[in-house]
Amino acid sequence: MFVFKKKIAMFARPSYSEVRAASSPPADWCAASRIALVDMRLASLSIVLEQSGTLERRDATGAEVRA
Repeated sequence: MFVFKKKIAMFARPSYSEVRAASSPPADWCAASRIALVDMRLASLSIVLEQSGTLERRDATGAEVRA
C-alpha cells in the first residue's frame, strides 16, 4: 500500500500556488532589474542631453571636462 501511494504522489500535479511560486522570480532579482533599467534610462538621457548641449560633463571638482 505504501508503494502505491508513493507512485501516485510522484505523478500528482503540483497545485496552482506551487507552480506560481516556482515561476515567479525572487524579489531581489526584480528590484535589481528595475534598478538596472532606471540606470540605463538615466545614462541614455544624459547622453542625449550632452549631445544637445544641455548637459556639460564635469569632474569631481566641478570643472568642465571636454570629451
